[in-house]
Amino acid sequence: MTYPDEDLDNDLEQQDTQTQESHDIRRLREKAKNADKIAAENAQLKRDLALTQSGIDLTSGVGKLFVKAYDGAPTVEAVKASAIEFGVIAPPEPVVSDEERQQLQQIAQVAVANSATSGAPSNTISPNDAAGWSMDESMRFARTHPTEWEALKRGEDVLRP
Repeated sequence: MTYPDEDLDNDLEQQDTQTQESHDIRRLREKAKNADKIAAENAQLKRDLALTQSGIDLTSGVGKLFVKAYDGAPTVEAVKASAIEFGVIAPPEPVVSDEERQQLQQIAQVAVANSATSGAPSNTISPNDAAGWSMDESMRFARTHPTEWEALKRGEDVLRP
């Protein structure tokens, strides 16, 4: 048999438990909102840091436009790649290894040795012509026309591609 006081105690206990659960749920909702806000701030800070460290002049007109338009990954590498792609910053200078530098010197030596040769048709490139190129031109030609580049290194004239 239950007494009326016991029922009242049970009801009060249930109310306390429900109130506590209600309070806990409210607190968890507030924490979730706060976590979402912090996550958004964190993402924005990562993006800002990547843009700052990428070497872009953020005060220039082009830099400002790029910052507004950029929606890629928030990493320095991704920002730099995109900025280079859109011409906001210049690509890095090509690194020339010692081996490549020696090959270019060999081409120049062959060109000097063959400088007495004349009368080559205008649609050919001689090692002498290649010796007068800048380092960037030589590297670009070597990457885009490797077969012709090898022939030039051997001292042979090649047809213009």
